[in-house]
Amino acid sequence: MNEWNKYCAARFELSKDEEADIRVAYQWQGHLGREGQPMTERDGGYWSYLGTDVGGIPKFSPTMMLEDFDIKEDEKVFTRVVRHETGHTLGFPHEHRRADIVNKLDRKKTIQYYGSTQGWSREDVIFQVLEPMLESALDGSEIDETSIMCYQIPGRITKDGKPIPGGNDLSIKDKEYSGKFYPKTLAPNWEASKFTFCRTITSSPKAATSANVVTINTSTIHNFARLALEKNKKWQAKDIKKPLPVFFMDTKDDVLKKRILSHMNEWYKYCAISFAITEDITPSVVRVAFTWKGKKRSGWK
Repeated sequence: MNEWNKYCAARFELSKDEEADIRVAYQWQGHLGREGQPMTERDGGYWSYLGTDVGGIPKFSPTMMLEDFDIKEDEKVFTRVVRHETGHTLGFPHEHRRADIVNKLDRKKTIQYYGSTQGWSREDVIFQVLEPMLESALDGSEIDETSIMCYQIPGRITKDGKPIPGGNDLSIKDKEYSGKFYPKTLAPNWEASKFTFCRTITSSPKAATSANVVTINTSTIHNFARLALEKNKKWQAKDIKKPLPVFFMDTKDDVLKKRILSHMNEWYKYCAISFAITEDITPSVVRVAFTWKGKKRSGWK
């Protein structure tokens, strides 16, 4: 995990603090999901929540899964899997979900391939591989097919027959951009709010806080963002010139639109993101609907 620290300010440290926020589980049995439901076999494998999302996961639920990992695991597997999942923890999404890479894949062959090799359902493959990320919502490098965050994809499922190499370790761009988002210039301040881990050893099927987990305090992510805003001018709100365009799909009520927009822009008082109404759906990043299949629905999520 601390391989990332060679290139950026994020640093991980073992601790006995069970109140830390990132919890790495080695088995899904006996753990509870984010909604409090018992985990199932579908929750196994290798995965991690993304960046500050981990702060919203209840304390009883793991935020990273390294199913059946042990000290005898091959070092190449440790390098590829642990550094990849740590990248997710730091906020880096799957590189192979960049639109230009997704467009290289044969959809039918890709679903069949991951279904047979990983046991994934069609929906799993679409979510993990075939659903492209919105490029306008990303702040990152040019596409990097050698990134540790990119799956190795065989040529037999690409349209041109050429494989996507993927990454077995941090690429040059991984190192460069982790340093951009967690700059070493803030390292002195980072020490006061560093990540901490703790581990409990028991196989009790009670709450996840009593099971085999490793945890980390991620309130420091928010502290780090605050420090970055204070000390790095390019992170300042005024340097983001264009607000995100918002298209309202089911109403022409300008008063309603402006009222909703004012509440959305409440966030702008505290961060760099702002919103503006657009009448053209094509460039819109946010699309707000008021009906579903022509029927009003109540409640919120």
